[in-house]
Parts: sequence; structure tokens; C-alpha cells
Amino acid sequence: MVAFLRELAANYAEVGPALERLYRERLVSNVLSTAPFFQPLAAEERGELMARFVPRRHEQGTVIVREGEPGGGLYLIVLGSVEITKRLPSGRVVVLG
Repeated sequence: MVAFLRELAANYAEVGPALERLYRERLVSNVLSTAPFFQPLAAEERGELMARFVPRRHEQGTVIVREGEPGGGLYLIVLGSVEITKRLPSGRVVVLG
């Protein structure tokens, strides 16, 4: 099946982005319906929240949110990883995750 989807995406330019969008929507939907943080929300509220997610891509090394500044929303990392740091009163930066 995976080989078929790769071949389809290679032959039809619109298939790759459509599959990526479907994957992303399904992943966000699963997180919203299974994560304890979202359990108090009704299904309709989770649907409204899902509609507000905006996919973003960031290059390696990009600062997404800076400590002490407004974050602007909730971020779900779908692919890749992030490094979370904290600046101590001494000025030293430590990696939290």
C-alpha cells in the first residue's frame, strides 16, 4: 500500500499534498479526541478547535516561541522535534526537553 501511495504521489503532483493534509487532519483529530487535556470538551468544541489549527513548517534552528513573549497559540509537533530551553537567573541556558 505504501509503495502504491508513493507511486501515486510521484505521478500526480496534487496527491502528495492531499495525503499530507489528510494525515495531518487525522493526527490532530486523534490527539483532540484521546488526549486527557481535551476530554472536558464536547465533540463539537473539539471540532471547532480542530478547524482553527494552522499547519506551519519551520526550518531547523527556527525559534518558534521565545520565553517571556506571548506564544500565540497551542503547538502540536507532527513531524520532527523541538528543543525547549530555559534561561536561569544566572543567565545560563538549560535544555528542558
